[in-house]
Amino acid sequence: MAIESAVMALGFQIFWPELLFIDRVGLAFILCVLTGMLISRLQGAGEQLGAIDYERVDTSTTPGFNLASVVVDLMLTVLNAVWW
Repeated sequence: MAIESAVMALGFQIFWPELLFIDRVGLAFILCVLTGMLISRLQGAGEQLGAIDYERVDTSTTPGFNLASVVVDLMLTVLNAVWW
C-alpha cells in the first residue's frame, strides 16, 4: 500500500497543487483505505491458509497495565489542556 499512497500523493501534487499537504496526505490515505476495501470485497471471504484463530488469542490485560494506561491518558489530557 505504500507505493499506492505515494503515487496518489504525487498525483495530487501534480494535478491539484493548491491542495494543502496535510489534506493531500489525508485524501491519499482515505483513497488507499477505500481501494483496500474494494479489493477485499472483490476477492471474497474464505478460509485463508495460515490465518490466526482468534478464538484462542488471549487479549486480557493486567490491572497494572490498565492503571498505567489511565495515568498516561490523564497526563496527555493535562498537557493538551495546558498548552493547547
